[in-house]
Amino acid sequence: MRRELLLDGYYEPVKDRTRLPRLLPESRPKRALIILMLLLAFVYGLLIGSLAWMQASLIYNPTAAIELNDPHWSWHDVAGDDGFKAYLRRGDPDKPIAVFYHGRSQGLWSIASSTRHYADAGWTILAPEYPGFAGLEGDPSEEVLDRLVEAVHGDVVSMGYGPERIVIQGNSLGAGPALSMAQRPHSLLVLTAPVANMGEIVDGVAPFFPHLLLYNAWDNEARARNVANARSMVFHARDDSVVPYRHGERLAGILGAEFTALETGDHFIGNDVGETILARLADHAGI
Repeated sequence: MRRELLLDGYYEPVKDRTRLPRLLPESRPKRALIILMLLLAFVYGLLIGSLAWMQASLIYNPTAAIELNDPHWSWHDVAGDDGFKAYLRRGDPDKPIAVFYHGRSQGLWSIASSTRHYADAGWTILAPEYPGFAGLEGDPSEEVLDRLVEAVHGDVVSMGYGPERIVIQGNSLGAGPALSMAQRPHSLLVLTAPVANMGEIVDGVAPFFPHLLLYNAWDNEARARNVANARSMVFHARDDSVVPYRHGERLAGILGAEFTALETGDHFIGNDVGETILARLADHAGI
């Protein structure tokens, strides 16, 4: 603070206008509070940024590379320029084809177990593998899987399967691509423990994460409103600890599906409903 000499000999303090304004208040408690708020904002931003960057691995959790040595299954190159691949188990060419979209972290062993009822019935099974899984190149994302679905549908049609012999099944996360494919002509859609909306799943784990950064939103309720006219079945266990039961219930309501509520089974019901599916198809046209 400068002092300026007045005419009568007294000095009057004068503010030094050359000094920069204070960025933080002089009060120590206020200054500490602002520093704490800035630190919390930094930590929050770092956490959100990390989750946004890692969301593909957290949501999909891709499986490791495998050596395909099961004599019943082989790699199939999906037609198209994207280099997509699928697991293929050939059956009676006069019987239907089941296109199975797997869930988070599922590998061939789990796929084979969840589709054994189709194999026992002599059906052909095509299980598209997601980029980044099983050692495949690329990374999974909603956009990439929608492209995979389009390629798979074209491939199935090119094999000679008409809509009346195409059965689509999606398990858990796989409900999204299954519903995307079901927007094209098909005979039957089956969903087991399906995710209705990924944002809702994320809210249950990390409610502080902004949906604006969720590029794997999987709004499957919107997809369900646009499916082609065909029969559908939804199975969900009331005690599911991964995807809440209400997800399957809501999707079944939108689809007008045959909804089966299982009392137990948690999230792993794919192996338990196969015989029920086939029994209900005994009088289904074309199958």
